[in-house]
Amino acid sequence: MAKFQLNFNSAKKVISITLENEEQGVFDLAYLFKKLLDDAGIPNKLEEKEVQPGEALQVANEKLD
Repeated sequence: MAKFQLNFNSAKKVISITLENEEQGVFDLAYLFKKLLDDAGIPNKLEEKEVQPGEALQVANEKLD
């Protein structure tokens, strides 16, 4: 099972936020981030693609290249 966690830290403090519903939560976070960009007038492009179970790793690796 995957876990999605954001960590914010400084020399004095660490704050971690872990999504409890990783599967849907990460997508909710993506849509929220898009809304923040839109509201701020920052140009962006949302792309969605359904992937088959074996494709997920391949798609992730292509994004890293």
